[in-house]
Formats: sequence, structure tokens, C-alpha cells
Amino acid sequence: MVGHLVYFLLPLPSMARKLHLAYRCGEPGESLFTTEKLDPYDVFAALCAVGCPRLAFLLTDFDPRDPLDEELAKRKLWVYWAGKFYVPERGRTELFGDRWGMMVDTEVLCSVPDEALAKMRERARAGSTGYAAELAVKLEMARFAELADAGFPDLVRIFDRYVDVLGELGIGYSYLPPGEERRISALVRVYRSDQVPREVKERGAEHLYHVLKNLARLLLPVYYSHILGYVVAHSA
Repeated sequence: MVGHLVYFLLPLPSMARKLHLAYRCGEPGESLFTTEKLDPYDVFAALCAVGCPRLAFLLTDFDPRDPLDEELAKRKLWVYWAGKFYVPERGRTELFGDRWGMMVDTEVLCSVPDEALAKMRERARAGSTGYAAELAVKLEMARFAELADAGFPDLVRIFDRYVDVLGELGIGYSYLPPGEERRISALVRVYRSDQVPREVKERGAEHLYHVLKNLARLLLPVYYSHILGYVVAHSA
């Protein structure tokens, strides 16, 4: 997927009552079950920064890094668009298509009882990469929910890790120095968090918090309310 992404919840029809309850419990003015436009690099780096690398892979289209990612890739259903267009150079109508987005089954994102987690651990220890991958996501969702409920404390430290992940991805973190906001030519790109000035970190942490809050208002109702369906990510 190229460019920014929008994530939204596509529930099963049987989930109408739970959706209604989750909506009533949401904060006034928030758009539950959907996000604003998000940069996929921001999504990946933000989730890695809060200790959720498997969740980061599951919700983006980055290449698998190991067998667990390969298992999680099976949870993604890819959606393509297609259309017929007249090509003057060839004098005929041809079919074209491209990837529109992906769908992730919410079942892997929902919370489960401790007994179910214990069974997953047993099967993971027995050598099942499928259960190991699912267990990793369950534990990371629990961690993400705990941090979100606490308001993502120690955000500057999380921001440091976010910058480092962007550096590891090879794209780095770009910022305009204070006083240079109107001069795009003054844009600075760094690849380590220790290269970012303190005053820039505080501003960058606000952006990171916005990304995390967007993800939280979509993922937490799924996690707590066991809403079955799909999380859809599509190019915006």
C-alpha cells in the first residue's frame, strides 16, 4: 500500500449490540471504529515503540522478518480493485488493477481468558509457530490496552524509541528546527533519537500521541468488547 492509510472496523452483522454499547462508552466527539489518515511508517514505528512489534507487522504491509511474521501474514486478506480503461496507444480497452488494502480478522486482536493464554503457551512451547504468533499478538494487545488506558505515560521515552525505529527502517525522522517552520528547505533528517533536540522531541511526542490515540480508539473496543469482523486498512 502506498501513501497514507485509513483503518476502520468492518464488523459482522451479529455484533450490532456490542457496537452500540462500545459507542455509548466512547468519549464524546470521538470517531470510534475508524482512524484519520495515518502514515504506515508512523503506525509501524509507533507500535514498535510501545513494545508491540507483532501488532505493528499485522497492521501494515511490511515484509515478514521471521517465521512468526510469516504466520501472521496468513491473517491478512488482500483487497484489489479492477477496472477497464481505453488505451489509445493500443486502440483497445484493457483491464487494470491494483492493491486497495487489506483486512485483518479481529479474532486475533480480542482479549482471551488466562486459561486460553496458558493453552497457547503450551502449544507454542510444543513447537507451533501459529500459536506462538497468535500468543504474541494477544500479549501485545494487552500491553497496548494497558498503556492506552494509562494515557501512554513516559511519552518522550516512547518517542525516542519511535525515532530509532524510523532510523532502523532507513527513512529517518524529519523535523523543522524551531523558528524555521516556514522554510521547508531547513528540513532536518536524523536516524537516532539522540540527534533530536529536546524542544523538537516534545513537539514530536504530541504527533506520536495523536497516532497512538487514533489506533487506540479503533483497537480497544475490539479488544475489550470482542467485536468479531475485520479491521480494514486501505490507501487514503
